[in-house]
Amino acid sequence: PPPPPPPPLRVLRQREAEGGAGGAPSFREAWMAWRREFSEFFASEGDADVLRRTSRAFNQMRAWLGESFPEILASLLPGMSREEVSAAESAASLTLSTSIRAMYRVCNGQDEGQVALHFNIAKGAKNWMGLFGGYSFYDNAVNLRFLTLPQALTLRTLCQETSHRSVRGLFEPILPFACSFQWAVETVPPRTMFVRPTNDVVVSMGDPSQEPGAVHASCQGRGLLRWLEAYAERLRGGYYRKARLLRELPESVGISLFPRAGETYCETVTRGVQVKASSLLVPEMCGGAGARRYFFAYSIRFRLLAPLREAGKDVATCQLLSRHFTFRHWDRNGNVREDKVEGQAVIGMHPLLRA
Repeated sequence: PPPPPPPPLRVLRQREAEGGAGGAPSFREAWMAWRREFSEFFASEGDADVLRRTSRAFNQMRAWLGESFPEILASLLPGMSREEVSAAESAASLTLSTSIRAMYRVCNGQDEGQVALHFNIAKGAKNWMGLFGGYSFYDNAVNLRFLTLPQALTLRTLCQETSHRSVRGLFEPILPFACSFQWAVETVPPRTMFVRPTNDVVVSMGDPSQEPGAVHASCQGRGLLRWLEAYAERLRGGYYRKARLLRELPESVGISLFPRAGETYCETVTRGVQVKASSLLVPEMCGGAGARRYFFAYSIRFRLLAPLREAGKDVATCQLLSRHFTFRHWDRNGNVREDKVEGQAVIGMHPLLRA
């Protein structure tokens, strides 16, 4: 008689989690188990390609996390079953795109027990372990955790119920998949990432309960699959790194979205002082209601690399007294504009550097 088929992929994963022999006897049998588990994607080559690319993106994220941030890796949940995704769609009367289904079939968000969904100072580092990173400036702090599908559907309902009347219709066709922490259970997060099931456009918004011209913003990007691939590639390329997100909180270590490479990052050394500068777009503060206003935050880091020889003396410290910044940007006609900022100190501080 022919040999029995290999056990389903979910059974293999369970065996491995329990400390047993989780792998299939051969590559072919592992491939067949994987193909059977995700059979709904193999009816068309296009859907199969979406699944393969989604799996590859998450595998790249997991590889980077394993080396750089194992705590976040441990928070990632296994993918949902075909039946679980279909049940969620039926309950919400929502049809998910192939990309969204593939994402949640590969990984169902982050474990709320390991990553705080609601900010609580007592939870310490768990507040800052969002898969999709974060940043802070002044009193604004963002850390994007990957939502499970049930959490995403719950937040979608909350956005529909609490959004300002002029933007309420925006939440009918879109699904949140990542958000910053909520300050209270029934409050909308200060930043949320949405995807439109009809065309996979990724949209980032601020608090929808406010007037659109205030803090509401919708900054469209690429499709969900390309967004995931680009994020994974930036992790692998050193564009984003593990760093403290709030200077005054040592436990606020997460994935910093202030770039450490690329066109919005620069680095130079002058008289032994290393200066690193980077900037990022802050979608939740961009202008809404047709206003073409874009809000950027910047990060400046200084370090004295080694003692200096100045005027015949060894100098082991230096202090910042004043600043002169030149910001270059392009207007809507493509012309380069410059804004200059000069003044004493930086945010009222005179940092002392030691070699």
